[in-house]
Amino acid sequence: MSLLKSILSISVVLSVFFVLKDHEDRLRQLEKAGEVTAYLEPIPESMLEKEERNLEKRENPPSPVTEYNGPQLYNSKVKIIFKDKKEFDCLSENIYRESRGEPLIGKISVAMTVLNRAETGKWGYSFCSVIYAPHQYSWTSMEKLKPPHGPSWESSKNAARLFINGVRVKNIENVKHYHTNATNTKWDDKMRTAAVIGNHIFYASK
Repeated sequence: MSLLKSILSISVVLSVFFVLKDHEDRLRQLEKAGEVTAYLEPIPESMLEKEERNLEKRENPPSPVTEYNGPQLYNSKVKIIFKDKKEFDCLSENIYRESRGEPLIGKISVAMTVLNRAETGKWGYSFCSVIYAPHQYSWTSMEKLKPPHGPSWESSKNAARLFINGVRVKNIENVKHYHTNATNTKWDDKMRTAAVIGNHIFYASK
C-alpha cells in the first residue's frame, strides 16, 4: 500500500511539474522549431499504464488531477511590426527593468501591459510614449541607471522578440496594471486580481 501511495504521489507531482515548469527551459527549442505555443505536456505513457493498473486495484480511487487553467503562454499569431527600432528598444528595456528576474511568462506579461495601454491611447499610442508616461513604470523616473547588460538583458530582448511575433499569456489579455507582491497600493481594491505570476500581481478592471 505504501508503494502504491508513492506511485500515485509521483504521478501527481510529475503532472504538476509538466504543467508548471518554467517556459524558459523550452525557449531555444521553440525558437528553433518556429513554434511558440504552450501546451500541457503529457505524462509518459508507461507511467499512465502503470497508474491505470494500480487504480483498478484500489477500492476508492483518488479524484483525477484537473487540467491546469492558469496563466500559460500561447501563440496569438498576431505580430507587431514597428516603424521605428526605438520602439523595440523601449519594450526590451522595460521588460529588463521591470522583470529581469522573472521567468519568460512574467516578462511577456509585462510586455502585454504595454500593448494593452497603447491600444487605449490614454498614455499615448506608441510603446515608448506608454512606457515613459509620467508615474507609470517606476524605473523611468530613476536617475543614474546602469545600461542593460548581461544574460538578463539578452533574455529580455528574446522575450520582446517572442512577444512581437505573437506570444501572449492566457488569462491576462486585458491587463494594464500590476505591482510586486511587496507593494501596497490604494488603487488595487478597485480592480480584480487577474493573475499572480512570479513576483507580480496583475489586475484587470472589475
